[in-house]
Amino acid sequence: MGIESLVTAKAGSVVSENLKVSLATPSASITPSTLTAMIGLSKGGAIALPSATTAAFSSAISALNAIVAAPLNPLNSQATALVSNLQTQYNAMAPSGNPAAFGQLIMQAQAHINDATEVKKASDFLSSSKFSDFGSGVTNMSSLTTQGLNTSFGSLTDAATVMEKAGPIFNTTDMSTFGTGAGLVNKLSDEKLGNSTGINKLLESNGVDLDNISDPVYSRTVDNVLGSVTDETTINTITDQFGVSPYAKIENLKDLTDVSKLVNPASITGFNGDLKSVGEKFSDLGASFESPADASAMLSGMEVPSVPTLDAIPDLGEHVTGMSTDLNSMIGSGSGVPSITDFTGMVTGTAAVDTLTSMVSSPSVGSLTAVQTMLDNNNTLWKKAGVDLTNYTPPTNSLSSCMSFATGLHRMGADTSGSGASELIASLATNDVYGDAIKASLAEGKNRALMQANGISPIKIG
Repeated sequence: MGIESLVTAKAGSVVSENLKVSLATPSASITPSTLTAMIGLSKGGAIALPSATTAAFSSAISALNAIVAAPLNPLNSQATALVSNLQTQYNAMAPSGNPAAFGQLIMQAQAHINDATEVKKASDFLSSSKFSDFGSGVTNMSSLTTQGLNTSFGSLTDAATVMEKAGPIFNTTDMSTFGTGAGLVNKLSDEKLGNSTGINKLLESNGVDLDNISDPVYSRTVDNVLGSVTDETTINTITDQFGVSPYAKIENLKDLTDVSKLVNPASITGFNGDLKSVGEKFSDLGASFESPADASAMLSGMEVPSVPTLDAIPDLGEHVTGMSTDLNSMIGSGSGVPSITDFTGMVTGTAAVDTLTSMVSSPSVGSLTAVQTMLDNNNTLWKKAGVDLTNYTPPTNSLSSCMSFATGLHRMGADTSGSGASELIASLATNDVYGDAIKASLAEGKNRALMQANGISPIKIG
């Protein structure tokens, strides 16, 4: 597996429905610190595994080889297989003189942890959710794909026709008054027709505050005033100015809020509701359209999937909860999100040292089996992250691998998933200029993310 397919560069992300909002993740870049770390990695330094684990591994290999060299030892066959498996996995994770390769695995593990964290947050949120929590009209999986528009409007194609033919009567940048008398008056004001048609004067004489015309307290009065305007010249002036061709005769201005007067009902038989309900739904969604044509294009371009088996799911929360076992299996580490030490424990953890030391001090079927179990569990978890350690060839120590890890330290330092990757790498940094460059790069990434979130651009190099 090459570096390109191994390393997943995670960008900052936003998940809606109040699940997650992360800081912007700084892009990988070369700075004095990362450049120094890169040199150290190329020399086989900058980070080093704990001496306790390297010593325990060396002792375990020696002890197993001693058993392998004794054909009559009853543990010979088991030791022969184990020494090969142990050597293979250790070399895959920590190839000698190639710390950049270890760094590539760390970034792969962190990418998996980030993905797992997002999946868990989403599934935990959804497991206690109902379809109706996602807005009016959301009743099943297919309506969730449209945020309830198809259920609220019926045929989206017919709704697009409604927006095309009736939309020009209203200001579609403010859908809160769409389809209402107040919305019509506002559009008249936008088109400089409020005074010339006498509408504003009529409203004021009936006690309507034109600065607060959308106040529900005035809605009946506004409708009554509009209904009282029956002058054909005024009506034609307005329809001509708005560029609409009503289907039926407009008896008064109130008729301009009636979809059946504006659009032939026979052409929109699949449309539900009225113009006001269209405005309410779009307003709930926070929609704003530069023109009615934009709204029409969006609706006509949307797809309502035919997913009968998904739509048969009655309870969203129960459905997601029922998938928890499979989701946890994909994620690994039981029911939670694995940490970076879960991935690297065999070459950095005390539990691995204890298991190897126990086998060395007291070789037996049980102690050898314990080591093999540790290897099996380790490889199983890494497979969740896309790496099969038994068939994995670490990238060579090259400019590409050293640069990838060194510049990736910025993303690692800025990570807020709680994976522990940044802390682990900092703890493995060597006590020299190259190790200090590792620590500085991690801090640089963290600080950059915080500053970028507040409008401070990073220093430009080159």
